[in-house]
Amino acid sequence: PLQMRGYMDLSEKDVVDELIKLGLSPEVSNKFWQQLEAKRSLKAKEPSLFSQLAYYLGAFVILAALSWFLFEGWITFGGGGVFVIACAYAAFFIAAGHYIWEKAHLKIPSGLFYMLAVCMVPLAIFGLEIFFGLWDHKDAEGMSKDLGIYLGHLSDHSNRLLMETGTIVAALIGLKYTRFTFLVVPLLTALWAMSIDMTSLLLGHFDINDNLSVSLYFGIAVLIISYLVDSY
Repeated sequence: PLQMRGYMDLSEKDVVDELIKLGLSPEVSNKFWQQLEAKRSLKAKEPSLFSQLAYYLGAFVILAALSWFLFEGWITFGGGGVFVIACAYAAFFIAAGHYIWEKAHLKIPSGLFYMLAVCMVPLAIFGLEIFFGLWDHKDAEGMSKDLGIYLGHLSDHSNRLLMETGTIVAALIGLKYTRFTFLVVPLLTALWAMSIDMTSLLLGHFDINDNLSVSLYFGIAVLIISYLVDSY
């Protein structure tokens, strides 16, 4: 039976009979009931607030651990090893996200797996750049020791632009096929980092004050654009 407003139980026969009395055909009435039941079933599977917080916290713990592991592990595994490991994790995350969505119809955990796959892209590109010698030893070592690389003293912004571009492309592909809004986070993070690196390249020098100003303007622009999108 279908419970409505906490005080009324309606069976399939009750609903179908009433719809037939209103002039609908039995086929349409049965189809309406099936769609109603499907929506009720999906709503019943919606996670609680605690479950949602646990999903997001778990995803960030995984991301932080993998980022630290791969940034620190390039000396041990080499650039090629970092690339292979990042690609393997990305493939696992995509497969897990697809399985959870298709089998359990749980949007949040499956979407977070897709988000983690997108976040593996810059790590894979970083591995490739090390493998082909685009990062010198000191730059790569500094990158592995300081995850705040965009406020550090690294000179080669063009290498990071490749990582940011790959992340943006991966996030856009993910948004096209999954429609999970949290994929906007790696997308905007990459755009923010790209704005900093582009500014440094255009100015021809590194100045942390310039980068902080760019970050401020970028944040204001994102807020304005978000407001306009919501308004229209």
